[in-house]
Amino acid sequence: MNENTTIITFFLTSAVVGSLVTSVANIIITIFNNHRLKSIEKEKQKNDLITYRYKCLYNMLLKWHEYDTPFDKDKDPLQIAKDRVCNGFFDNHRRFQIISPLMDEKYKETVNKLNKEGEKLLSELFKVEFELDKNFDAELSQKHEKLFKKFIDIASNYAIEIEKVTHMQLEELLKEINA
Repeated sequence: MNENTTIITFFLTSAVVGSLVTSVANIIITIFNNHRLKSIEKEKQKNDLITYRYKCLYNMLLKWHEYDTPFDKDKDPLQIAKDRVCNGFFDNHRRFQIISPLMDEKYKETVNKLNKEGEKLLSELFKVEFELDKNFDAELSQKHEKLFKKFIDIASNYAIEIEKVTHMQLEELLKEINA
């Protein structure tokens, strides 16, 4: 009986050691899988955010003209054109305010610079117009014309730059999605 007890003890000890080794292996595998699962979840969240940014920017491009300020069709065509230019700057500013949180910082720099230049010119333009309304002066009128031409250039560059950086950001996001 002593031999039987030793054999049974040996098998029971082997079973306990085997269970212990299996448990340790299962714990290690669980920790490894948990780490991989967290990594996959982070990657999924990143991809979801990239997809969201892409969809919002793309929808903005599709609905680009919905943000244009409506104009009075009964006005003189020259006045409509002037209003469209001035309002176009504000329309583009509004567009950029909407898409700006979705853009990378590297794309915002040039647009923000053009925006500040446009706002500064617009402020100067309003001051000159206010002075012209008080009393007409040929020199002031020329200054107004020069400022307005400069503003038109800045406003059109501003619009072009916003659209350009939006396209660039979309291309970059598309590459990230497909990577």
